[in-house]
Amino acid sequence: TGQDKQVLYLVINKPEVVMLKNIIRDIDVHAYVTVHNVHEMIGKGYKATT
Repeated sequence: TGQDKQVLYLVINKPEVVMLKNIIRDIDVHAYVTVHNVHEMIGKGYKATT
C-alpha cells in the first residue's frame, strides 16, 4: 500500500500463542499474524524457562 505500518514482534511460548491470537482477533479481525518456531534466542533481558 505504500503506507507505514506498525509492527509488533514477540517471542512467546505455545500456550501464549493461543491467548495472543484470541486477543488480536478481538481487537482487529484484519490483523496480519505470522507464527514461527524459534530454535534459539539470545539477548539482554531474555530468561530461559525449563
